[in-house]
Amino acid sequence: MNAFKLIFNNHEYTCSDLNKIDCNKIDCNNESSIVIAPLDKPIACVASVINTFVDNKTLLLSMDKKPLECKNINTNIALLIATSGSQAQAKYVKLSRANIQAHCHSFSQMLPIHSDAKWLNCLPLQHIAGLMIIYRCYFSQASVVLHQGFDAAKVWLDIGLQLISHISLVPRMLFKLLQVSKGQNVPNTLKYVIVGGDALSKSLYHQAKTAGWPIWLSYGMTELCSTIALSEHRGDLQCLPGIDCQQTEQGILQIKGKMLFQGYVGDEKQGDHLDHEAWFNTHDKVDISNNKLTILGRSDDMIIAGGKNIAPQWLESLIAKALNNNHISELSSMNFVIARYRQDDSVDVLNDPNSAWGDTIVLVCQQLNFNALGNLAKQLQYSLEKNYWPRIYISIETINRTKMGKVKRSDMSCVIKKVMDQTDQQLDSPHLRFLKYNR
Repeated sequence: MNAFKLIFNNHEYTCSDLNKIDCNKIDCNNESSIVIAPLDKPIACVASVINTFVDNKTLLLSMDKKPLECKNINTNIALLIATSGSQAQAKYVKLSRANIQAHCHSFSQMLPIHSDAKWLNCLPLQHIAGLMIIYRCYFSQASVVLHQGFDAAKVWLDIGLQLISHISLVPRMLFKLLQVSKGQNVPNTLKYVIVGGDALSKSLYHQAKTAGWPIWLSYGMTELCSTIALSEHRGDLQCLPGIDCQQTEQGILQIKGKMLFQGYVGDEKQGDHLDHEAWFNTHDKVDISNNKLTILGRSDDMIIAGGKNIAPQWLESLIAKALNNNHISELSSMNFVIARYRQDDSVDVLNDPNSAWGDTIVLVCQQLNFNALGNLAKQLQYSLEKNYWPRIYISIETINRTKMGKVKRSDMSCVIKKVMDQTDQQLDSPHLRFLKYNR
């Protein structure tokens, strides 16, 4: 019997305990029975993850109340799970048992998971990052300490009490844990803190490292069973063993490997998700040098301004660095986002001074008044090259994020369009606009 253990609310569950939990089937008019993961019942959800894998069934993780139209789902498929949906409409990814096992083996080669390891999982199980923690620990016969949601104080307490060795976080979670821990060093039992889901600012990285957090940066996606690359140092990502990476002439990352998914639910035929040479195009702009991977941002997010291609995440890190260097505390890297305003053909280009720059760089931030926005603009104009100046500043009550902490960048486009339609709120200068978003 596998020695995997689940610890939830201070109760311990063995594989034998989890095997007793029955899984319900649904009829999807295909060759295999599909089990819907009970996401509102954490113990039963973990049981369904393990039991369906062992029993050669397919597990569906969905928060959507609409029925999923399943096609081409055979007994080889272990998992149907949605992409993060931070860019656009989420797609459901088909992952096979071989994909999942290849990932777990490859991951543990770079970042060991011994049988005495305890991985604290405070990520949502309907997301690939949270789910793969269960699979990794199961195949390593390690333990998972499961939290239902993220509470920084409870997580910090459990890191010490449960002798946690591994934990996965997104930058916002790390930020809150540093606040709760108040500069205390982490217990020496904590060996690996994997941070992914979004870009980690240089200042937050160094703050965590100074407090002794053993940070490992990660980059991944649902289509490759989560983690693709890891690094103990900023800007130094290395692909997991078994993953082949290359960049196109346009700088787009392409990937091959045994953990590469079997396609999307709804694909007309096998292989629709690959190019003619069986490479998967990720739509992420990258730089690959000396076998090291640098993520520049999403190609469909790129801002074309002043003759430059600018990745929003890269500019966000540049601005965060400028704010940190100039000790501006009213705007941290956690409460602003860079986006673009792309004008349509109806705009009077000749009478808009910003149009000559191409896309307009927009800085959206949380709860700053116009005076503070003006001071921020002056500071950034002093600190940044002119090509990188935001020319529209928007104050918003809350920046919309996914449960994993990713900015919903597709929502930002709607916010910006709505604000720009409210022309009566334009202030002061034709070259800089300070606006407020009203829902």
